[in-house]
Amino acid sequence: MPEFVPVGKTADLQPGQMKWVAVERERVLLVNVEGTYYALQDRCGHRWAPLSRGTLHGAVIECPLH
Repeated sequence: MPEFVPVGKTADLQPGQMKWVAVERERVLLVNVEGTYYALQDRCGHRWAPLSRGTLHGAVIECPLH
């Protein structure tokens, strides 16, 4: 099971916002979708672009290269 790594406070990320943080030298994208928090790799699986430079539409992140 993955270890919990604190990276900030929930109040720092408002609904509809996303930001990247570094966890063990990896970029992790934090996303707040209507009060539910998600963490995922900060890169597009198709072109390896940073998703944090993309746009959040509801629960969908649009890659900056698409």
